[in-house]
Amino acid sequence: MKIALITDLHFGGKNDNISFSAFQSRFYEETFFPILEKEKVTTIIDLGDTFDRRKYTNFNTLKLAKEMFFTPIYERGMDLHVLLGNHDCYFKSTNDVNSMSLTCGEYPIHLYKDMPEVVDFDGLKILMTPWIAPDKYAESLRIISRAKADFLMGHLPLQGAEMLDNVYCDDGIERKHFKRFERVFSGHFHKQQDDGHVRYLGAPYEITWHDYNSKKGFHILDTETRELEFYQNPNRLFKKIYYDDGQSDEMLNYDITPYEGCYVKIFVIQKSDFYTFDRFIDRCYNDGNFYELKIVEDFSDLDPNNIADQSMEDVEDTMTLLDRYVEEIDSVAINKNKLKRILKNLYVEASEVE
Repeated sequence: MKIALITDLHFGGKNDNISFSAFQSRFYEETFFPILEKEKVTTIIDLGDTFDRRKYTNFNTLKLAKEMFFTPIYERGMDLHVLLGNHDCYFKSTNDVNSMSLTCGEYPIHLYKDMPEVVDFDGLKILMTPWIAPDKYAESLRIISRAKADFLMGHLPLQGAEMLDNVYCDDGIERKHFKRFERVFSGHFHKQQDDGHVRYLGAPYEITWHDYNSKKGFHILDTETRELEFYQNPNRLFKKIYYDDGQSDEMLNYDITPYEGCYVKIFVIQKSDFYTFDRFIDRCYNDGNFYELKIVEDFSDLDPNNIADQSMEDVEDTMTLLDRYVEEIDSVAINKNKLKRILKNLYVEASEVE
């Protein structure tokens, strides 16, 4: 038996952006369903964060989600299993009020919304574990410690997992609770990562600039061989152009058609001919058909010839600066470790909003 694994679909992402919905739809229409049909896959497991907004669902987003994902599944006679993710739940303390239960009742979805549950997939027993909310935390860990299952699939914020590039989760669930399982597959963090035991499957497509140039797609699990195969999404949403008018003719004739339907950043490396630059930017705005265009320029201070080696060594990333700022606060009344965790969570949340 082959099972498709997909996670962090985030319907309604980027503030219910219609262009982003079109990008999502292209993946399902051109990549996801054609591969499932070719591989004769009839069972799908969605590991959470099906919808993006916790507080409400935009009606048009709901309509589009049903047209691109839910309805095609059931028109093909496929079986859909869904774990709740944190984005699917209204409250942070409980999963009781959730978007999946309230908006997709017309579909015969196998929804796992409260407690971990063992399901037998053609002889492979999998512990299906939805987002572990505080009100079910102790009981969920008790089930995890005793369940008779080979694999665990969940939506897990595990300690040590990479949330964004070089930003790690340090206040999540300890990994020791999951050592008893042969393999653990999880949603939640969008970057693919695998330590040989726990594999974060990653989002099926780029959602923010943090996803730039990283592999996105979905997986197919063979329950007989227990092998997992990754299928990459060929489409990219975020692209960069490096402008250098030291090659004036090349820039004026630069092919911008591959950037159509994308979020584009133009990094200005050299701009000595303002007329050529203006013509190029005008062409991007008028003919590019980009979803969004941002121009990043003035790198004069970052010219390697103008920067001493010591200066480069002193450059710090955002989280390092925040940690250093907290450490320098002269107050015994502040729990600095707690403040650092709060700042890190805010940074991660802010990074997901564009």
